Amino acid sequence: MPNTPVRAAAEGLPKITRRLLLRTGVLAGAAVTPMVIPAAAESPSDRLRRLCQELQDALAEFCDGQFMAEIYPSNHPTESFAFHSADASPQETLARRRREVVAASKAVYPEVTDWRVLTPASPACEDSESMAGMFMIVGHRPKEVQS
Repeated sequence: MPNTPVRAAAEGLPKITRRLLLRTGVLAGAAVTPMVIPAAAESPSDRLRRLCQELQDALAEFCDGQFMAEIYPSNHPTESFAFHSADASPQETLARRRREVVAASKAVYPEVTDWRVLTPASPACEDSESMAGMFMIVGHRPKEVQS
């Protein structure tokens, strides 16, 4: 079979011009592209309330609602968020908070190397019978750092 080019006749086809192509192409694109209507800007407080509600719903579903979330701003130097037991006893909550205060103290005073947490059960507390649930953090700077 020979491969000879044959000129085809375009009889019966509409005449296509650039103007016709641009006009129908733009209209066809507009018909296919959905129109996006910008939503009203959500205020930070409204967004926060909405996200908190979503988080409450998610926490209720997660592990049968046994956890609570603690969330910090993204520019905060500590963890961005943490999960804690929702059924924590007051003693567990106090122990967690004590760890957080110790960590924050170490961050504020990085030159302090010797940290001690004194509680009523510590031998250094003379009046331990009358004290309840309190703690004190004591840090000692090395002698060459003291001013």
